Amino acid sequence: MKKICAVSKKEFEISDFEKNFLQKIVPTFAGKKFEIPLPEKSPIERSRQRTAHRNEQFLFRNKNCFTGKPLISIYRPDSGLKVCSRDDWFGDGWDALDFGREFDFSKSFFPQFHALQRDIPYAATVTIGNENSKFTTGTGFCKNCFLINSSEYCEDCLYSKLLQKCANVVDTAFAYNSELLYECFSVEKCYDCRWTYFSQNCHDCWFCDDCRGCDHCFLCTNLVQKQFYFLNQKLSKSEYEKRVADFLGDPKHFKKARELFDELRAKRICKFANILNTENCTGDFISHAKNSGACS
Repeated sequence: MKKICAVSKKEFEISDFEKNFLQKIVPTFAGKKFEIPLPEKSPIERSRQRTAHRNEQFLFRNKNCFTGKPLISIYRPDSGLKVCSRDDWFGDGWDALDFGREFDFSKSFFPQFHALQRDIPYAATVTIGNENSKFTTGTGFCKNCFLINSSEYCEDCLYSKLLQKCANVVDTAFAYNSELLYECFSVEKCYDCRWTYFSQNCHDCWFCDDCRGCDHCFLCTNLVQKQFYFLNQKLSKSEYEKRVADFLGDPKHFKKARELFDELRAKRICKFANILNTENCTGDFISHAKNSGACS
């Protein structure tokens, strides 16, 4: 079924799977079913709407609504929200029931809910169990981290997003169980890698994309269980080390390496999506799933 998005005015499709799902979750109250209308917005616009309130990357100077002391917050000081420290928010110094009010059935629900939201205190950041990681949000049990978000069990990590059990990682996103990374994306169980993307179980790799179980590879793509490869060609250990040293020892050559890497990535064969062990799924970055559409 084709529809025109109410926001973008572009055509989008509502699949039979989606229509059947909406029918499946129709709520019933007092024996009466309340039909869920078909969406008027495209999946992209609905995604934007769901995440518009979520701030993961910007931090602001704000003040504690209880003590007046300065603090770091994900909420802008002009947001109109009351903000407090995590300790105050979880503490016994206030009671959420004190903000209760009668509902006015003669008025719309959402304006009243909005007014309530403006009165209650909000925790300044979304964190738990961190140590020396004040300038982070969406983090848990991290130590000595700075400007990372959506990450857990990390140590000595900077300027990164969605790290899980990582250490000494900088300027990286979507890294899992990895250490000593710089400028990497979507890697798992990697060690001492730079500019490495969509790779697993690699170490000592530079400028690599879609490699698995590789070590000491430089400017390589689509390799599995390879060692001492340069531009996807096998070299001896001594020749490999010499070629790499030539690139890393001269800033001009290093810049050339980055240019070559961009060319390699543009030419390499890419999988249609990063989907692993799934059944009847569409989207990207999906693993061990079933009957999921347009997910990531």
